Amino acid sequence: RIISDKINKWIGSITLAEDNSVWIGTANGLYNYFYDSNEIYRHSISNNEKEEKINTVKSRRNGNILVGTDYGLIEYTPQNKNRHDITNGNSLSDISVMGILESNDEIIWISTQDGLVKYNPADSSFFNYSLADGLQDNQFQLNAAYKGDNGIMYFGGIGGLSFFNQNLDNNYHHDLPPIYFTELYVN
Repeated sequence: RIISDKINKWIGSITLAEDNSVWIGTANGLYNYFYDSNEIYRHSISNNEKEEKINTVKSRRNGNILVGTDYGLIEYTPQNKNRHDITNGNSLSDISVMGILESNDEIIWISTQDGLVKYNPADSSFFNYSLADGLQDNQFQLNAAYKGDNGIMYFGGIGGLSFFNQNLDNNYHHDLPPIYFTELYVN
């Protein structure tokens, strides 16, 4: 059990990093705990106090930390303390990030209060999924996200559980074949 006056008592999310350190998202910021040395460090990710309230954290395979807040998604690089606002300046700014998963091919899946978002860091593209695409609801619950060993992504929300293969093609519902009438009868 860790008790420290250096860390906020409201802990909302925990993730294990590649270096076996623990990243902790709290109501007043991001912390990094090193078990072997029993040291804990606070990392400031914003000058905006509201963005310091962290909903969810997820360690990436590249060593960076994804931080979800009520104001969007941030990628934090611990080595140089660089912050990249992934959702700032696009249609996803000011989204409330509820959960984060990374697929095997490094695609980032973001559950929000307004649907599910697929983010491709390679080309900075976003694709939004909603109730119309078969989700349980557009509203997801905080940290109700899990990636199974079989590649299935699970996200929990107010209407139940949405799950799918991580290799989901984001154009599946946009590339429907055309409809042709061969006959039409009217009564």
